[in-house]
Amino acid sequence: MKNSELVKCAKDLNDLLFEDGSDDPQAIDLKADGEEIKEKIIEACECLSLEEDDDKNITDKARGVIEELAEDEPDLFSKKAVKVLKDVLDITVGEDEPPAKKSEERPARSKRKPEPEPEEEEPEEVVEDDDLVDQIKAAKKLDQLKDIAEDNKEFKSLLPDLDDYKGLNGVKDLRADMLDLLEEEDEPAPKKSKAKVKDEEPEEEEKPKRRSSEKKTSSKKRGSLTADRIEFLTPLIESGKYTKSELIEKALKKEPDGKSGIATLLSDAKNPKYNKFPHLVVQDAEGVMTFKKGRK
Repeated sequence: MKNSELVKCAKDLNDLLFEDGSDDPQAIDLKADGEEIKEKIIEACECLSLEEDDDKNITDKARGVIEELAEDEPDLFSKKAVKVLKDVLDITVGEDEPPAKKSEERPARSKRKPEPEPEEEEPEEVVEDDDLVDQIKAAKKLDQLKDIAEDNKEFKSLLPDLDDYKGLNGVKDLRADMLDLLEEEDEPAPKKSKAKVKDEEPEEEEKPKRRSSEKKTSSKKRGSLTADRIEFLTPLIESGKYTKSELIEKALKKEPDGKSGIATLLSDAKNPKYNKFPHLVVQDAEGVMTFKKGRK
């Protein structure tokens, strides 16, 4: 695939997903190399939405590039991207993907109902959570997700770290963290007999403190994962023996479900704007990756 086709597709996606198009700070960098633009296009697929009529507004050229990537490099697409492409653009990722009907997939979300709970459960609260879930899934811009977080007390624990969510990964990560918090809220509390309520009152007062601690741990998990990847990959890159695909293969032995994140981390390492390694990474003519000493 020509680099010019990737750039054109990235520009069309920027215009579709961001109000300021390619000038938006979260937009795909059109000046990056072809490999990085390709991976950013794949990540951007997760942000497409039926609610915004993206299936009608996307250009034919952008759709064609995405279809070709879905056929040639299906392993780079996350499970979420695979489902979004099928639901929104009716594009199947990979040849072995069984065809699925939209009419069967889409109602599945609306049919999800919480199991009936004892007397304490209130139906109104379940409806509010479902509304929030729909709002979060429909929001495709980072500012929209941040507004939802600031307007609802369920996401109070995320507010101190909102500025840490940036770019296309920020949209994906913030949405995942918000949905995780709602799932925690939906978990039923253990049953307690009325005879023991008075004796256990002190424990009920401590429960919010434990919950707050768990939420903070969840919000920091992503940063810890990136640090582990960097620690694992740094000596391999420093040895100057491995190509990008070989580095990904070695990292997957330690983290089988992290292919997309590892690939993005290695692509970003060649860009001074996004590099998280101690030095900038370069590739030789054979594709072997190594550090460019003296530059970060």
